[in-house]
Amino acid sequence: MRAPTDRPPTETLTELDRILESLTVPQLLDVAYTLKKEKSKLGAAKEDIIKGLRQGSNAEQLELAAHRVEALAPFKHVFLFAFRPKNGPEVNFESDAQRFGDPSAYTRLDLTQGELQKQLVLLDRTDKQIYLKLVHPVPVWEFEETAPNEFRRRKLLQRHPELRPMSV
Repeated sequence: MRAPTDRPPTETLTELDRILESLTVPQLLDVAYTLKKEKSKLGAAKEDIIKGLRQGSNAEQLELAAHRVEALAPFKHVFLFAFRPKNGPEVNFESDAQRFGDPSAYTRLDLTQGELQKQLVLLDRTDKQIYLKLVHPVPVWEFEETAPNEFRRRKLLQRHPELRPMSV
């Protein structure tokens, strides 16, 4: 039997909760840096850092920062692409990048859709790279204890990110 924790039950976790839980401590500190939070005030434990990120943060800015760090973090499927600019040999990076979406926003995952969904676009203007984060739901099974020596299996949908960096 697991020890009690401060974490909410699985069925009440939001997309933001799941992203923050999936990030490592250094990645959470990257989120804190993006939000201009002082590392010394967050604590050292993962749970303390998450609590510190939530305190006094705009929820949308926190979610956008977490999505951006997740997009650049390792440990997900990455597919590399190159594309030809719409404008011919002269590359207008900004206008070509806009075809993929607004880099200042993100889209929440709709778990009822079984297909890949575009969630975030990141632009690296220096190296002329566009990072497109796609997410799709994946079914997972979880066991929950209903009585001593008795378990019930539940099917849940979890988000599964994929990253598609593209060179211009």
